[in-house]
Amino acid sequence: MTAPSYRTLCARADASAEVEDRRSRFIALMRHVESEAEADAFVAEVRARHHDARHNVPAWILADGRERCSDDGEPQRTAGMPVLEVLRGAGLADVCCVVTRYFGGTLLGPGGLVRAYTGATQAAVAGAETDGRGGRDDPRHARCGADSLLGIRSRAAHGDRGGWTCGRCGLCRGRAACLCLSLG
Repeated sequence: MTAPSYRTLCARADASAEVEDRRSRFIALMRHVESEAEADAFVAEVRARHHDARHNVPAWILADGRERCSDDGEPQRTAGMPVLEVLRGAGLADVCCVVTRYFGGTLLGPGGLVRAYTGATQAAVAGAETDGRGGRDDPRHARCGADSLLGIRSRAAHGDRGGWTCGRCGLCRGRAACLCLSLG
């Protein structure tokens, strides 16, 4: 039996968004990953980039069902779990999201933290859905005007090798190409 199709971020693109709540900045960064090692490397990269931040909260989901999240020092279940729930709710797989928090001096409380981490992740997912970098200019998408960093990874249509399919026009590029950004 073949695995179901799922949405994922294009391989050569990062999606990001920033949300501010009572002077605390929440910066969400998302990247396509295909293994725990890639997810761990992305988390380490974000931590190095934002080494002076108070918290770097990671969450990731792989297509094989493995998933992980961490609150990174925030109160239990107020940071990592909300980020993971947004990824689940969006139907994403093979994606890692790290939300960085720069503390603004005001305690947000558990409800405020959940809202802020959820909002930052939702903004990054929404940004990936509407980001036009390369999509409309790609001649392969002249029929549909695809303008999203998100595509459908379909094992049902492509067997074990998987493949990228545009959610709008159904253009298949096999495993080798990213729908919205690659010209190859």
